[in-house]
Amino acid sequence: MGSLKITPLSSEQISAESGVKIIYIERALEAIKKGGVYQLNQLLSIQGVGIKTIEKIFSYSQKLDNHLQQSDLFS
Repeated sequence: MGSLKITPLSSEQISAESGVKIIYIERALEAIKKGGVYQLNQLLSIQGVGIKTIEKIFSYSQKLDNHLQQSDLFS
């Protein structure tokens, strides 16, 4: 079973770019690091994280992934 990728960006930067509060970013990153989260929808088990937060995280991850793929083309 795989796990979610963790970005090297800071919690503050992720929060500023995604619109998700820092506290929820930090809770999500901690859950991922502990190995308890393997799918995006499992973040719903984190206190304070709801569907709107998941939507913001998903949208941000898609933008980040597209950006990284494009930068890989030119490196």
